[in-house]
Amino acid sequence: MNYRRHLLALDDDELEQFVLRWAKVMAAPKYHHVERFSGSGDMGRDVVGFLTDQLHDGQWHNYQCKQYGRNLSVGSALLELGKIIHFSHQGAFTLPVEYTFVAPKGLSRPLEELILAPTSLGRH
Repeated sequence: MNYRRHLLALDDDELEQFVLRWAKVMAAPKYHHVERFSGSGDMGRDVVGFLTDQLHDGQWHNYQCKQYGRNLSVGSALLELGKIIHFSHQGAFTLPVEYTFVAPKGLSRPLEELILAPTSLGRH
């Protein structure tokens, strides 16, 4: 079975549903609770795995799903990270201890380089 082809064929909603199901089944042992936030008002969270019963007041993981027609760019990634930082600063929740982009078309080369060398941010 060609899983890559199937993932690429999913629309935005289907990708989020897939990640939600994955988190509930495959990653279930590490999560106390899994929640999907989608659409406007999601504050930069698509699927969240809570590590404790404290939910957003405790440790949590964020899965940000991006089903674009191209790979994920630095600008798009920084915009999404900015949402999480903004709403955390506003007191909506603590920052996640892990942040994962789920981008079936991959990351742009500059974004990969930035992730591998975050101090290079000023050069992008």
